[in-house]
Amino acid sequence: MTMTNVLVTLAVITGVGAAMRYDMKSSLSMLSRNAKHVKAWMESGAAAASHELPKSSSSSSSSSTAESIGKAAAAAKPQPPPSKST
Repeated sequence: MTMTNVLVTLAVITGVGAAMRYDMKSSLSMLSRNAKHVKAWMESGAAAASHELPKSSSSSSSSSTAESIGKAAAAAKPQPPPSKST
Protein backbone atom coordinates (compact mmCIF):
# COMPACT_ATOMS: atom_id res chain seq x y z
CA MET A 1 0.00 0.00 0.00
CA THR A 2 2.81 2.38 0.87
CA MET A 3 4.61 1.61 -2.35
CA THR A 4 1.45 2.34 -4.34
CA ASN A 5 1.03 5.71 -2.61
CA VAL A 6 4.63 6.63 -3.40
CA LEU A 7 4.26 5.65 -7.06
CA VAL A 8 0.95 7.53 -7.44
CA THR A 9 2.46 10.61 -5.79
CA LEU A 10 5.49 10.51 -8.09
CA ALA A 11 3.25 10.07 -11.14
CA VAL A 12 1.09 13.05 -10.11
CA ILE A 13 4.12 15.25 -9.41
CA THR A 14 5.66 14.28 -12.76
CA GLY A 15 2.40 14.98 -14.58
CA VAL A 16 1.96 18.36 -12.92
CA GLY A 17 5.57 19.26 -13.67
CA ALA A 18 5.16 18.34 -17.33
CA ALA A 19 1.91 20.30 -17.60
CA MET A 20 3.47 23.35 -15.97
CA ARG A 21 6.48 23.15 -18.26
CA TYR A 22 4.27 23.02 -21.36
CA ASP A 23 2.07 25.82 -20.00
CA MET A 24 5.10 28.02 -19.30
CA LYS A 25 6.50 27.42 -22.80
CA SER A 26 3.21 28.34 -24.46
CA SER A 27 2.76 31.37 -22.21
CA LEU A 28 6.25 32.64 -22.95
CA SER A 29 5.84 32.16 -26.69
CA MET A 30 2.49 33.99 -26.59
CA LEU A 31 4.03 36.83 -24.58
CA SER A 32 6.88 37.06 -27.09
CA ARG A 33 4.44 37.25 -30.03
CA ASN A 34 2.36 39.90 -28.25
CA ALA A 35 5.46 41.96 -27.48
CA LYS A 36 6.48 41.85 -31.16
CA HIS A 37 3.01 43.02 -32.22
CA VAL A 38 2.99 45.87 -29.69
CA LYS A 39 6.47 46.95 -30.80
CA ALA A 40 5.35 46.98 -34.44
CA TRP A 41 2.23 49.00 -33.54
CA MET A 42 4.32 51.52 -31.57
CA GLU A 43 6.79 51.91 -34.44
CA SER A 44 4.03 52.35 -37.02
CA GLY A 45 2.27 54.86 -34.77
CA ALA A 46 5.49 56.83 -34.30
CA ALA A 47 6.14 56.79 -38.04
CA ALA A 48 2.60 58.00 -38.77
CA ALA A 49 2.91 60.74 -36.15
CA SER A 50 6.22 61.95 -37.56
CA HIS A 51 4.65 62.28 -41.02
CA GLU A 52 1.77 64.36 -39.63
CA LEU A 53 3.99 66.97 -37.98
CA PRO A 54 4.21 70.31 -39.84
CA LYS A 55 7.53 71.25 -41.42
CA SER A 56 8.61 74.14 -39.19
CA SER A 57 11.72 75.11 -37.28
CA SER A 58 12.12 73.57 -33.85
CA SER A 59 12.52 76.94 -32.09
CA SER A 60 9.25 78.34 -33.37
CA SER A 61 7.35 75.14 -32.54
CA SER A 62 8.70 75.10 -28.99
CA SER A 63 7.79 78.77 -28.46
CA SER A 64 4.29 78.24 -29.86
CA THR A 65 3.88 75.25 -27.56
CA ALA A 66 4.99 77.33 -24.60
CA GLU A 67 2.56 80.08 -25.58
CA SER A 68 -0.35 77.65 -25.89
CA ILE A 69 0.48 76.15 -22.49
CA GLY A 70 0.60 79.63 -20.97
CA LYS A 71 -2.77 80.53 -22.51
CA ALA A 72 -4.31 77.31 -21.24
CA ALA A 73 -3.00 77.95 -17.73
CA ALA A 74 -4.31 81.52 -17.77
CA ALA A 75 -7.72 80.39 -18.99
CA ALA A 76 -8.07 77.83 -16.22
CA LYS A 77 -9.93 79.31 -13.28
CA PRO A 78 -9.54 77.94 -9.78
CA GLN A 79 -12.59 76.05 -8.56
CA PRO A 80 -14.28 77.24 -5.36
CA PRO A 81 -14.28 74.75 -2.50
CA PRO A 82 -17.40 72.63 -2.23
CA SER A 83 -19.99 74.00 0.17
CA LYS A 84 -20.63 72.03 3.33
CA SER A 85 -24.25 71.28 4.05
CA THR A 86 -24.96 70.53 7.69
